[in-house]
Amino acid sequence: MTRLATRFATLQLKNPIILGSGPSTDTFDDIRRAEDAGAAAVITKSIGRHAPTPFQATDQRRYRWQKGIGCHLKSTYLKEILSLEFGSDLVRRSKQSCSFPVIASVFFPSLQSDEDVAVWKALVRAQELAGADAVQLDFFYIDLRKLSDERIDRFCAAVGEIIDAASVPVFPKLNTGMDDDLVRALYGLARTPGYIMIDSIRCEPLVDVDRAGAPLFDGLLHRDGRSISVIAGEPLLPFTLSYTQRAARSTTRPLCSGGGLSSADHVLQCLMIGATCVHITSFLMRRGLDQIAKLCAQIERKLDKLGYESVDALVGASLLPSPTVSERLVRPTSNLEQQVRLIEEKCVHCEICEKLQVCESFLKFPYQFEHNCDGCTMCVDLCPTGALVLEPLKPAIEPRATAVSSS
Repeated sequence: MTRLATRFATLQLKNPIILGSGPSTDTFDDIRRAEDAGAAAVITKSIGRHAPTPFQATDQRRYRWQKGIGCHLKSTYLKEILSLEFGSDLVRRSKQSCSFPVIASVFFPSLQSDEDVAVWKALVRAQELAGADAVQLDFFYIDLRKLSDERIDRFCAAVGEIIDAASVPVFPKLNTGMDDDLVRALYGLARTPGYIMIDSIRCEPLVDVDRAGAPLFDGLLHRDGRSISVIAGEPLLPFTLSYTQRAARSTTRPLCSGGGLSSADHVLQCLMIGATCVHITSFLMRRGLDQIAKLCAQIERKLDKLGYESVDALVGASLLPSPTVSERLVRPTSNLEQQVRLIEEKCVHCEICEKLQVCESFLKFPYQFEHNCDGCTMCVDLCPTGALVLEPLKPAIEPRATAVSSS
């Protein structure tokens, strides 16, 4: 066991980084490379119940990464959902050759009727027989945005039935498109071993300015006037951190958090607010699996700097200890008044701060922080040389009361 080791329900992980479900986990060679690169586990591309089906010309996949926007993806069903035969064989071969946990992701486009529940159970059972260590229930393509109380009850009962019928851990995957009341109800399921969150976010097609506003991707993927475009990567990070905090206030069960993570600090933020591990997909697709080892090394250095012996000791460090789950809020910091100070010998007069339209501190040099700066920190973050620093204001000294002598 190393200091990076952790657990997700019954799964023992050598570090907190799981390679998430996506194009990097849809072949046996992908999964073998993931283990060689140091991933603690892998979640396969989602597996459906359909038989192997030849790809048609219209079965296409498109990706476009744009800095500041993230990864825009558009795809068709057969490119996104593996056939039952192929997916089960993928799990079987992976378990025969790899030693790390393999989580099989399964999908069916409905979960309402008894027949639907039977299909989901059969998908889970097939992956159990193939040797999967756990199963993820992928609900991304089911419309769960606004549900009645009755539909929520039926859905949760169905999920509970699927979990109860399995002999391996079954994790519902939650996403931002799900009804909030449904998510809260899923947190209340008694035998759920844990939760995986979040997924990419649905969006309408991006348009290409240089092509007179035509869709970023070709029209075949936009037929019928419907979009199944999604955004992944950087834009998801604030949603991931918020979703994880809300989950930590709703359940004590293990959480695997992901979406938009691209640095060791992002991983540690998720752990500090309650996740026990993370899944990373888009960043590793774009930058390569060798980033896993680099992230692990950076996490170890952070543990040293922060004084933590292990990753497990850091989980939940941001949260207030509380007798009730709902009160597990992020610990408040001292509300100190702060003001910026200039370290003149570091200043190179780049004028970046002088261009800010935030306060009146930089209208002339020497800068006038008193009565202007309220500690917003924007100039501190933008200063390229670290010449601007934030310091707590010293409390005003109360004048001593003058003693009145009696005559």
